Amino acid sequence: MIWWRAGAWWRWRRQAIKWWRIHPPFAFALFETAFRHRAGLAEIEAERAKLARNASPLTASDAGAGSRRQGKNSGATVAQIAKTSLKRKRHAAALAAWVQTTNAQEILELGTCLGVTTAYLAWGEGVRVTTLEGNADRMAVAKEVWRSLGKSSQIAPITGTFDDVLPGLLADRTKPWDMIFIDGHHHGPALLRYVEMLLPHLTREGLLVCDDVHWSPDMETAWATIRQDEEWTMTLDVFEMGVATRRPGLTRMDVNVVMRGHPKPVL
Repeated sequence: MIWWRAGAWWRWRRQAIKWWRIHPPFAFALFETAFRHRAGLAEIEAERAKLARNASPLTASDAGAGSRRQGKNSGATVAQIAKTSLKRKRHAAALAAWVQTTNAQEILELGTCLGVTTAYLAWGEGVRVTTLEGNADRMAVAKEVWRSLGKSSQIAPITGTFDDVLPGLLADRTKPWDMIFIDGHHHGPALLRYVEMLLPHLTREGLLVCDDVHWSPDMETAWATIRQDEEWTMTLDVFEMGVATRRPGLTRMDVNVVMRGHPKPVL
């Protein structure tokens, strides 16, 4: 798998451009804001550091297919999960910046883990996040993180597997989400199924963000299938995550983006 991912990165990188070379203003703003965004970073990262020192045992079972850094049943303590499964700081901060850039108010997250990324998503004033997690022990830890950060009132946690929980949630849902972040059950056919279920519940201006789109051959194939849907006006692939939107007024574009570095000053 390591060699396959190295090859996947190389194929992606050959077609990728630096973020500051993106021309459409909306796409450029997503990345420019991500580099400027600092709201909540220190507070949330302090909670991440606490988790990385927490030796409390956790039920290790995972309802999905793990993550790119974690096997399906690896990790038996909070610290192990914190060190292997949480989104990196710059990617979590980018998600928070995208909430700000799009003025998203209603967000759905599939895959709470220990609640760090959820806290980033919910950091803005008036933002409300509905988050699903299949592991009750991890959800309990996440709730403590949100309580410590004063964000519990903005987060609606639901414990259960996606396949068990989503049908009822969608049946009762009357308001669409402005952003949907899928970060769990890393299996290509499952990703396609969830996107098909959730698309009618995403606003036309909203963002769909899929995590670990190059984690395995079936995830990469699923993401390629999603990008081919002509309904999207823009898809962005930053390797670790894939972003898609049906936002009106955009000239259709599908581009791989290097989300690192800063533009050199023009002399």
